[in-house]
Amino acid sequence: MTSVFVVFGSTGEYDDYVAYTVRAFATKAEADAFEELCEAHLRAYGCDKDSCFTTETRPYAKGVDVDECVETSPDPHCRVSYTGSSYFVKEVPFGPAPEKAKA
Repeated sequence: MTSVFVVFGSTGEYDDYVAYTVRAFATKAEADAFEELCEAHLRAYGCDKDSCFTTETRPYAKGVDVDECVETSPDPHCRVSYTGSSYFVKEVPFGPAPEKAKA
C-alpha cells in the first residue's frame, strides 16, 4: 500500500484545541522538512508552544505581532492562539478503498 505524509498544524488547549491539515507530501523527508520550516517560522516570532509555556511568555504578553506571524507563515492556514502553535507529521494510507469483507 502506498502512503502519503500529511503535515498537521495545531493550536489551543482543552475546548479550544484544534488540529488541521496543512499539506500532504509523497515522502516523509519532504513532510519533515516542511514541518521544520513551519516550526522555525513560529520560533522566529515566539509563537511556538515552547515559547508560550507561561502566561508571561505568551505572544500577546510579549507584544508579538501575531497577525504578521500568521500572514507570513509557509502554512496557508496558520493559526496562533495564546498557547502558541505546533506542527506534526502523520503517515496516511493512499489509494483506493479496500473492498468490504464478504459475510
